[in-house]
Amino acid sequence: MMALRLIRSSKRSVRSERRRVCLVVHRCQKRSWIWLSVLMSLSLLSAVGCDSGREPTYPVFGKVVFDNNEPCQLGTIEFRSLEQMRSARGEIAKDGTFTLSTWEPNDGAVAGKHHVIVQQLIITEDLSFKSHDHGPRVMPKYGDYSTSGLEATVEAKDRNDVTIVLKLKK
Repeated sequence: MMALRLIRSSKRSVRSERRRVCLVVHRCQKRSWIWLSVLMSLSLLSAVGCDSGREPTYPVFGKVVFDNNEPCQLGTIEFRSLEQMRSARGEIAKDGTFTLSTWEPNDGAVAGKHHVIVQQLIITEDLSFKSHDHGPRVMPKYGDYSTSGLEATVEAKDRNDVTIVLKLKK
């Protein structure tokens, strides 16, 4: 009889121990889910954030032409903000048009006054000039901020249209 009681009591203690272990594990799992959800929420808030640290940009569309009104064919244009020292770049298309990008494609430039440079890379070695006519060439002075003399202003509005006029080499 005594042995039967011991077996029964040991079965009860094993069962109660299992329950206790299950409860502890369940509580730990519950706590880890709570902590995991708190961490996920915090990471989402930091990813979305109230302030990404980026200055706002405003769309800039434009055209680069020479003083004879002929478009600059191919090249790159860059605006450098005088206040924030932030640059925006764009590719000049065959018709002289461009769209600026700062952080993302075609997002524009920061508001304010900008120095502007225009660069054109033309490879003429081993190419027939007639088959690859690039139009008038941009003078090297327009490729350096210290010598270009070009300026533009970007306003905090939905669309900025800019025309950059370059002098032809005489």
